[in-house]
Amino acid sequence: GSASWIARRALQTVAQARDGRGPETALTATACEYFQVATADDLSTAIYAPTVTNDRIAGFSKYVIETATAGDPAAIDILREAGRELGKAAKTVIRKLKMEQERFQVAFVGGVFAAGEFVIEPLREEIARVAKKAFIAAPRFSPTVAAGRLAQRHRSSRSRKQNQDETKDAGRRNHPHETSPFSNHRLTRSKLLLLEFPGDLPCQGIEPP
Repeated sequence: GSASWIARRALQTVAQARDGRGPETALTATACEYFQVATADDLSTAIYAPTVTNDRIAGFSKYVIETATAGDPAAIDILREAGRELGKAAKTVIRKLKMEQERFQVAFVGGVFAAGEFVIEPLREEIARVAKKAFIAAPRFSPTVAAGRLAQRHRSSRSRKQNQDETKDAGRRNHPHETSPFSNHRLTRSKLLLLEFPGDLPCQGIEPP
């Protein structure tokens, strides 16, 4: 998930700082404390130990966010990179749906957004490159509640469509030369783009109408 991506990216940064390929970072001391090792050289052994699970590694992301909040440039860069990658994924969806000129909400879901503007600002900048009318706002409901509401809306939509089709068929039988009042009916596209960051790279989904 997003937490795992951030944690692993931070560990790469620590490795680069250790061997001189990158600048020094407070993430080194943070990682050593979190994984309970004395030096950065011991991190590889600790991370690949059989007892260290993906959840354990992902838990490090919380401390990456804390380190960024404390002002560490490397940690900030990691979070901003996450925001940019998510923004690129969003742009792909926006272009495919031809929503560039529309006004719609971009809602976000996932632990990565606990980083606040470190992630949201670059996300906003990327989206604005293709959809200047889009705006970012937190979702009104939790994922569980939203899923229930979507399922209920989907059932209602199917029921209405079935009733409309039955009425249209009846109208055609009774008045074969008249235009059905439902002939211009169409389902409109949702005005909500829902973003998640659940894998190695950001992913995206669209809430159905």
